[in-house]
Amino acid sequence: MASVFVVLAHKNRYFFRSVTMRPMRLAVAALFYLALCFAAFAAADPFHAAREFPNHFAALAAGDPALASKEVQETLLSLYQRVTLPLFDPASRTIRQARILPLVQEMARQIHPDLTIDISGGVLRSGLAYLYREGVLGLQQNPPVPFAQTLKRIKSGTEDIRALEALGLGSDFDLLIEGGTPQAQQTASKQIKARIDETSRHLGVKTLGDAETRLWLAVGDVKPYDEQIARASSQGGSSIDWMVLNTRSGKVKTPARDPGVWDRFLKGQYHIIPSQEGHLGDVTLVRAFRPLSELPFLQLTRESEALLKTELVRVLNTNTSGSLDSKAVQQFQKLTRNSFPAAANNRFFRAAPGSSEELFYKLAKKAGGRICFPSLPVSTRSL
Repeated sequence: MASVFVVLAHKNRYFFRSVTMRPMRLAVAALFYLALCFAAFAAADPFHAAREFPNHFAALAAGDPALASKEVQETLLSLYQRVTLPLFDPASRTIRQARILPLVQEMARQIHPDLTIDISGGVLRSGLAYLYREGVLGLQQNPPVPFAQTLKRIKSGTEDIRALEALGLGSDFDLLIEGGTPQAQQTASKQIKARIDETSRHLGVKTLGDAETRLWLAVGDVKPYDEQIARASSQGGSSIDWMVLNTRSGKVKTPARDPGVWDRFLKGQYHIIPSQEGHLGDVTLVRAFRPLSELPFLQLTRESEALLKTELVRVLNTNTSGSLDSKAVQQFQKLTRNSFPAAANNRFFRAAPGSSEELFYKLAKKAGGRICFPSLPVSTRSL
């Protein structure tokens, strides 16, 4: 008997399960796996974003860009108003699913009436990915459900949406605070983070460093807006990560270093801002590619493509050992966990020769980051 691990696909996620097989069956299974690998490599034609992942946001905005932008923002706000996290309930001394945004909005209001909660970073990016993913699933129905109709369904929905379904897997719950006074912002940041993290304290979980624990316990990452955006802007990176959804106005707020980021996103592009400190750090460099995996219709602007190629060549040429900052390696893991199904059709594995995506794939292999599944069948049909 031999014990092996097989990959099971369930709801577009991958799980590993140990199974026991007789040697002959194991040999047959191994040959079958190798045949799949060969077929996948042979069929791995260069990735083509426009053909494989059409930008349904751009199609929505073709008639009236301002109206389309308003519709997407209102849908995002409805989504976040209904997202639930497992939170400790002091009254019953139990852990219950609770809508997190209304709860923290009320906490902020109690501290200062002018405080505003912003959805930021990976949480906002994950929400946009959720809208796109749901829209794609709708278009695959028979008959197809138009993308605009899917957005209207989500916008008008009233049911709870668990964070595990709508937000990033194993990521922090990113919130920013603005308005009020600086002291009120600091107080709200500490109290809201403590409220989110209270569940893990109640369960006696001392560290939330591993991804498996973070799948079911949230980690609060709550900071004052000006402080966080100033720090992120100086480090450079993907300006998509600097957008926030202001939950008071219901509108996306863009950073001073890239005010056009939201309009550019709707058109299917995003920009990498150079670091004010010199080169992009390892973490920032790897994180810059996550939008391509989570929102696969996106493409880099020409200037950003050139910037990332320069940065990647520098790292590949100077880092002969292949070792990266441990937090940068974690970014590879987050990219894989939260990518569009099938690693966005294995876009990095199938990247065009000489592109920044091909160089990124080389860096991932060198650093031991798993960012594609070359044995998976590649579908290049339009979504």
